[in-house]
Amino acid sequence: MISFSGIDGAGKSTQIELLKHHYDAIGRKYHVIWARGGWTPGLEVIKNLVRTDKGLDAEAREAYRKEVHASPRKRKILLIGAILDLYWYFGLYYRFLNIVKPNLICDRYIWDTYADWKINYSEYNFEKWWIWKLLLRVIPYPKKSYLFMVSAKESAVRCSTKIDDTFSSEEVRQGKIDFYHELAKRNKWTHVIHGDQTIEEIFNRVKGALNHED
Repeated sequence: MISFSGIDGAGKSTQIELLKHHYDAIGRKYHVIWARGGWTPGLEVIKNLVRTDKGLDAEAREAYRKEVHASPRKRKILLIGAILDLYWYFGLYYRFLNIVKPNLICDRYIWDTYADWKINYSEYNFEKWWIWKLLLRVIPYPKKSYLFMVSAKESAVRCSTKIDDTFSSEEVRQGKIDFYHELAKRNKWTHVIHGDQTIEEIFNRVKGALNHED
C-alpha cells in the first residue's frame, strides 16, 4: 500500500501516472484508488437518498446547499456521518484491497481528509472525538507514504487551468498547507518532498524509496 498526499497542484497525479508507467514497463500489477472523506460512495448514496433538492435547477440547488451548511446541527451530522462512513471504506474496503490487490496506490488518504476537514469544519475539534480517534486505530496504513508540498502561490498557478479547483483563496490554500506542515512534523508520512525539484528528480526519489523496500 502506497499513498500520495498534498495540496492541489503539488504533483500527486503526475507522480502517480509516472509510477503507473513504470509498473507497466516492468510488468508489475497495481491498483489505483482515489478517495476524500465526505465524498466516499457510501456517503454519497445516503446524501442522495435524503436530499430534497432533486429536480431543482442549479441556482435552487446551490441555495439548498447553503441552507444545509448554515445549520450547525446539520453540519455536525454531516461530519459525523462522513467519519463513520470511513470505518467501512478505509477500515474495511481499503484493508480488503490491500490484501487482494498488489501494489495498492492511494491517491489521497486519511491525512488529506484531516486537512480538508480542519478547513471546512473549523468550528469542530473533531480530532478529539472518540469516533475519530478510533477510526485512526482501525484503518490500514501504507508502507510508503509521500507528501508533496508547494507554496500557496505555486499551487494557485498550477491549478489555474484546472476546472475542478476547489480552493477559493490563497488564504485557504495557506491554511491547508499549514495543517500539512503540522502533520509532517508529527511524522504522518514516510517521505516529504518539496516541489522545487524537477518532475524527474521527484520521481527518482519516489522510485528509489520503493526499490529500497523491494
